[in-house]
Amino acid sequence: MKKIMNSRRQKLTAICLLVGLLVLSTSVYANLDSANGYGNYKDSLKNLAFYTDNVSLEGEMIFELDGEEIFGGEMAYKVNEDGKNEYQREWEKGGYEYETYSYYHDGKQYRYYPDDDEYYVWDYNWDSYGYAENLLGIDTKDKTFNKAVRFIELGADLLIGDLKNNVVLLSNENGVKEYAVDVSQSQMPEIVNAGLSLIFTSYSGDLTERNYVTYEDWMKCYESYFIEHGGENAEELFNLWHYAEEGDLEAAGYADWDEFYQVNEEKYDEITFNFDQYYEDMFRDEYDRKGVLYVNSDGSVIHYDSYRDYLFRDGNAPEYWYYLFGEDPYVSNAKMTVKLNEKGELIENYIEGTLTGFDEGEKHEAKLKIRLNASDYNETEIEYFDTEGKEQRN
Repeated sequence: MKKIMNSRRQKLTAICLLVGLLVLSTSVYANLDSANGYGNYKDSLKNLAFYTDNVSLEGEMIFELDGEEIFGGEMAYKVNEDGKNEYQREWEKGGYEYETYSYYHDGKQYRYYPDDDEYYVWDYNWDSYGYAENLLGIDTKDKTFNKAVRFIELGADLLIGDLKNNVVLLSNENGVKEYAVDVSQSQMPEIVNAGLSLIFTSYSGDLTERNYVTYEDWMKCYESYFIEHGGENAEELFNLWHYAEEGDLEAAGYADWDEFYQVNEEKYDEITFNFDQYYEDMFRDEYDRKGVLYVNSDGSVIHYDSYRDYLFRDGNAPEYWYYLFGEDPYVSNAKMTVKLNEKGELIENYIEGTLTGFDEGEKHEAKLKIRLNASDYNETEIEYFDTEGKEQRN
């Protein structure tokens, strides 16, 4: 069970856990070579992700566009007893929330969902299936795994270069070391911005190359067209075809569906074909298949000269933020702070990166903030839930 990471946990937990290793490969954040900080930081990440099965985590991720938060989420995760028991909670600000408990007892695995006050239980033999051994359920004895981690490390070492000189050892008190690094645009490795340019150039191509017809509500638009062009009894025919309930066919004079299809199928197919062609022909003949033809539910149309104009027709469209940065955005600033305890274990990590770009001459900034705190290594406690009075769903 634990060898397959819960899909919901991937959203925040895995992002927070793996972000350090991922940014190592871009050589932006982990340039902590002062007082062996670089090596210590790598070791703390590997220990947490791959060799820890008893710990408490809490994290947060915030994404801002031009100073306005457009996404925010938090998570809490606890695991103990060699990965047998766990608690996890995830929530998006102003939206989704998820919470679950899981524990092992007397040969059975229990999973409880507090929001619904229900649980699942199944037989599970840990001795046969093995323990999770780590947060991600990865077999660290596998040769491929170890070589992959080593490859990432060597790549990071190669790319970091002189960035190690930006390190600051902020404090070393009571065995807790705090490091910080702040990298400006001019110090950013060229390969980082080159990679960004490649990615965003592909996005930019969408703005000029995507030309098509789209509908506010295809079915409503189709219904309007069908009734207008279907002749006598078109509305009745459409309703029978799509919304007929028991008894409606007989009331309309049809013995069964076979008779209904035999009488109306040719007419229906013709109108359907003509509907599909009607707006495609309009898009070709009147607009040379350029931009986006938006069909309203009542059949009226609005033409946008480009895909970009269509996306931002109502002004702000934060879900399409990546189209606002042109072809050559750059990381204008990246910084990180990290705290390691006396055992070299990660206890606090904060990462912040700022992406800057220009859209039709207008400057935009996107900022990603990630915070991860870890505590109670090998001392985490998880509250068991009582099944009495709760609904079992399997």
